Amino acid sequence: MYCLQGEATEVEADVVLVATGRKPFTDKLGLDAAGVETNKRGQVVVDMHTYATSRPGVFAIGDIVEG
Repeated sequence: MYCLQGEATEVEADVVLVATGRKPFTDKLGLDAAGVETNKRGQVVVDMHTYATSRPGVFAIGDIVEG
């Protein structure tokens, strides 16, 4: 059973895939040398409104940012 916009729906399935987390693969990108700040999990630190990184003109989205 799952809930979509407040409505419970029952689904019959043979297999279920569950993803419980994600890991950014940023360790070999040279972000430190480029002046792009990362957090302790390896995610690129961005302004969540503009996706700007600590390096002017560089933006980041997707699995390498928090959220």
